[in-house]
Formats: sequence, structure tokens, C-alpha cells
Amino acid sequence: MEQLKLNQKLARTDAMTELANRRFATECLQDKRFGEGAVFLLMDVDNFKQINDTYGHQVGDEVLIFFANVFKEVCTEDDVISRWGGEEFLIVIPTGYELRARKVAEKIHKKLAEKPFTSGQHRFHVTLSIGLYVRVADESMDHCLNIADKRLYRAKSQGKNQTVAEVDLAKHEPA
Repeated sequence: MEQLKLNQKLARTDAMTELANRRFATECLQDKRFGEGAVFLLMDVDNFKQINDTYGHQVGDEVLIFFANVFKEVCTEDDVISRWGGEEFLIVIPTGYELRARKVAEKIHKKLAEKPFTSGQHRFHVTLSIGLYVRVADESMDHCLNIADKRLYRAKSQGKNQTVAEVDLAKHEPA
């Protein structure tokens, strides 16, 4: 029984960050709590390649763990927090908590600004860009992720270290 529990945990968890892995997060998002009104925060570590090139992949891995710990501090047990892939993370806040989701994004940026990453003699600030999208009725998860990804890309192109949450009316973001 213990081995079965261990195997289930290993199948659902990203080994490095101990967050939900992409597959398990996708399963969790099928729950009705993540329907209309759920908030998708798709996040990408800013300048991650430069961190790896400058400090090495071991420090890069520690940076990902640092982010995971920040997410765990600002989120609740009701939220799905996952390592989506590489240096990309996804937090999904249940339906009915849009205001809290926006505050989660603000808290993440604030904590990162206040608390530098530290490893051995290395000490520096890390940032991330966030694309935020609130799910509308009958939208697929892929559609929500696509819009969040477009907003994440916009956050990157507008200077990084920010959250883009609204439609850019001048560009008429496609649905």
C-alpha cells in the first residue's frame, strides 16, 4: 500500500519542484471548480537561459525550486500549482476568486522584489512574466491556455516582470 501511494505521488509530481506535473494539473482542471470564472496564471521565468549560462544548470534548478516555494506561500490548497514545462509554471485559481487571483499575481511579484534568490555566494533577484486569463463559459482548457500564453508573451514583449491580464483593445486579441 505504501509503495502504491509513493508511485501515485511520483506519477503526479514534478520531481524537482514538488509541484503538480503537467499531466496531473490537466486532470485536476477537469473538476467543475475550474469551469467558468476560473483564473489561469501562466508564468515564465524571465531571462532563465541567461541564469543557466551565467551560474550553471544547478543554480538554474535551484531558481525553479525558489519560484515553487514562492508560489506555495501565496496560494491556497484549493489552487492548482504546477510546473507546466521547463521554466514555465501554471497556477489555476478556482471559479469565484478572480480578485484573489489578481492579488496572487501581485503578491508573487512583490515577494520576488523583496526577497533575492540566494545560493552559496550567489545572490540576485529573479522575476517572471505572467499572462492572466479568466475562463468564460464553455471555453476549452486549451483555449484558456492559449489566451493566457498570448498575454504572457505580451508581458515579455512589454519589458518582462509584469502581469498582463486584459485584452489589448488596440490589437483585438483573437479568441
